[in-house]
Amino acid sequence: MLRYRLFVEVNDARRDVEKKASEQLHSWLREKNLDADALREGTEVALADHATGSLDHSVRADGSRSLRSVIKEHNSGGHWRTQLTIDVPGHARSKPWLWLDLDGPGHIEAGIPRLARSLLEVFDANAGGVRHGEAQPIWDADEIADLVDAVRDPSRRTLVFVAGSDPRLPFGQWLDHVRNLLRDCVGLAGGYVLSPDATAAFNKAVGEGHRVDPWCVRTFRPGVLLDDSEDGRRHRVLGMDRIVADPVHRLARMLGRRAREAALETPLPTAAVRVDRIFAQIINASLIAPLDKLPDEVPAARVDETVQRHIDPVAGVLSQILGGDVTVERVLELGNLAEAARAAHASRSAIEARLSGYEAELESVRQAHQELRKQLEDTQFDFADVEEERAAAQTEARRLQRLLSRVAKPDDIWTTPAVVTERRPQDYEELVDLIMGSELVQFTGNYETVRDLDRYDTGAWAGKIWDVFGTLDDYVQAITDGSFSGSVQHYLAHTPPGCRTFSIARHAADESDAVKSTDKLRRERIFPVPCAVDASERIFMGAHFKIAQFGQISPRLHYYNDVHRTGKVYVGYIGPHLRNLQTN
Repeated sequence: MLRYRLFVEVNDARRDVEKKASEQLHSWLREKNLDADALREGTEVALADHATGSLDHSVRADGSRSLRSVIKEHNSGGHWRTQLTIDVPGHARSKPWLWLDLDGPGHIEAGIPRLARSLLEVFDANAGGVRHGEAQPIWDADEIADLVDAVRDPSRRTLVFVAGSDPRLPFGQWLDHVRNLLRDCVGLAGGYVLSPDATAAFNKAVGEGHRVDPWCVRTFRPGVLLDDSEDGRRHRVLGMDRIVADPVHRLARMLGRRAREAALETPLPTAAVRVDRIFAQIINASLIAPLDKLPDEVPAARVDETVQRHIDPVAGVLSQILGGDVTVERVLELGNLAEAARAAHASRSAIEARLSGYEAELESVRQAHQELRKQLEDTQFDFADVEEERAAAQTEARRLQRLLSRVAKPDDIWTTPAVVTERRPQDYEELVDLIMGSELVQFTGNYETVRDLDRYDTGAWAGKIWDVFGTLDDYVQAITDGSFSGSVQHYLAHTPPGCRTFSIARHAADESDAVKSTDKLRRERIFPVPCAVDASERIFMGAHFKIAQFGQISPRLHYYNDVHRTGKVYVGYIGPHLRNLQTN
């Protein structure tokens, strides 16, 4: 599974690129106590008991040259594969580039590879005009034009993080803090920290919809449209309140996850795909060659008496194998055949392993394709449901306006007043902040499971989850003040005037009997509660809200209604759909 990808162009002298990259590769191997000097071109060699390495070169007719090294390691965590490709195009107008991939087990959180950090330290590397490496300070307003061009460059492939400032805090201290926040984005995205003057110049250049406020970090996705104020909503802002309140490691992981997902989801440039095919052909040819190789004709040989004495004792056996007289030539021929057989066997094993890898990759792609199709279908149905609800709401609003027009002044009915919108979270860190402050609806589950939904969110789930909290909060208040009595299901069907609600079609009052009677499925739905609710501090939560339909993820919110005892509703789980009889 691909865990990390670095793809950058380098501005260094063309003649030095391969040498500098090879030096960093060998230094990295030695740091890992691997035998860097054992690398040989055209063959896979052992670098340690748990590691192998290979090296291949390609020189093309136009003068382009490429180097690829593949390092395979195995440890208690699983199999890891590091592939470094260096390319120096033959045409002087095309920049050299580096491509580093790390494949590893899907269950282990992979950090920034040390080799990636080393390469970025010695190379002047960028992607689409965006400097990669640790966050760069921009002191002067004169430097802003290049940054603005990079931000709005339609060919930019990676994220750009831009942090603003003002004179209230020492700039050096803020720069260090932003670098800590972006430490998991090295090689995956660009990072810039603007001085107060540069912040003002940047905001003047990009406009109000894309501005970066002091002590905030804004994520600019590819495809920025500065002349479209609505486009600003796509580019998230990490505000000062969050930066001050949340631990650095949590924010760093969130920003790193965004950068990693963007880098891994972006297709490789055509030049890299072309070079990748060339190396695949080189490997395939080297594996097939031993299968086609016939033993060379054995030349006449002179054998001294010592060799002859060793041949004589086994002459009888050899004559049976050879089917005739034993001669030196025929023995050497037999040796050549044995060597060819050993090479063919090794090639066959390598080909089988390569085919097995391709089959596993193909199956993974096939499953991902099926899941994406399911997610697309679910999203389309979700959108259709929302459109129906919106149309129904508009119809109801018109009906109420007609009724009111009979008893009130028309101008008061048909004029839209200024509306104070309720705070709705834009991301999962903000959602978690709101959940933590909720009193009548208490969350007892795992916050990390909630945050992990950010990996799959199509852009609306965090707001929907908070809508459920608002609905349950109003439900508890209505029960408490006596304006309503009944279950949550009844509340959704007959919501009191002025109270928040949620689609009753997206609510399940309980799990099915089949789920409740299957031990392992039932256990998955038992979540923490205070001892005032249950002495065991755990209770089954079958009631749940369907936040969205999205393939195997399809997030759900499970809760327990204890409003008539403790005066609260307890939410024990927010996360991907739990297993049921269909997914088990």
